[in-house]
Parts: sequence; C-alpha cells; structure tokens
Amino acid sequence: MRQVFNSANIDVQLASKQVFNLKKNPDLAALNVLDVGTCSGNATDEQIEIAQHRNSVPDRQIVIYVCQSLTDTFAGCAAHADDSKPMAVISAKNATYYTMAHEVGHLLGLEHPAVEDPDQLMDPGGHKDLHPLPFLVESEIDKMRNSPFLI
Repeated sequence: MRQVFNSANIDVQLASKQVFNLKKNPDLAALNVLDVGTCSGNATDEQIEIAQHRNSVPDRQIVIYVCQSLTDTFAGCAAHADDSKPMAVISAKNATYYTMAHEVGHLLGLEHPAVEDPDQLMDPGGHKDLHPLPFLVESEIDKMRNSPFLI
C-alpha cells in the first residue's frame, strides 16, 4: 500500500495496531466471518458492530479490520459506519497483495474504473501480482488528495 500511495506522494502511516482476543470476547469471534452484504458502500449491521471497536481512534482516521473471511468471498469491503468513521474490512483468506490499498482508495473517494485494467489499483478484479506495481491515474490522485480523510 505504501508503494502505491507513495507514487501519488501520499504518505501512509500505521498509527496503531490491536489484536482482538476472540477467546475472551465471543461476541467479536462471531464477527470473524463478517457479513458485508453486497459491499455497496453502505455498512451492514456487522460492519457497524465491528466499527464500535475503534478503541480511541480519532474521527476521520481510517481503520482497517482483518477478519478470517467476508461473505460472498469478497477480498475486502470499504464502508463508512458513520460519516466520520471510515473503515474497511479485509479477508485474511481472500485478500491479495494490494487489497488494503484498493479498499483505502474507496474510502478516499475512488471508484472502479469504467474500463477495466488489471494493472490499475481500482480495477474491480483486484491486482493479484506484486509486479508491476498497480497504478493510479491523475484524476484518482487528485480525488484522494482532496479527501477529508487524508490528514
């Protein structure tokens, strides 16, 4: 993700990391196979529930949750649990190397391109290889830079 975003002069920083203890919290364990519905950008009840575990992450900062899997074999799904809490969930089982960058792209306002190109980050099929580095087009870079979630 850093490499792709660095190509757009956008710095990516890991602010914190937390591992949930699923044995101590069986309610969270049930969310390890997360229902993302059709992954249309509208958060499901389970996405809203997992987003309650931001644990002091300030509003407008992006949170990524890694689950065992997501419904319908999605690799990832971006949503806004509310307008100020951007979040994405990633499937440990189905994610490819650049899934996180793709989902954060959605959170920053990017959509799938009208013409598919497997080397473009936002291609709906996902970028499955390490090389070449997936690319962003200039209009995507501009949109990302103007996102309210880029701090």
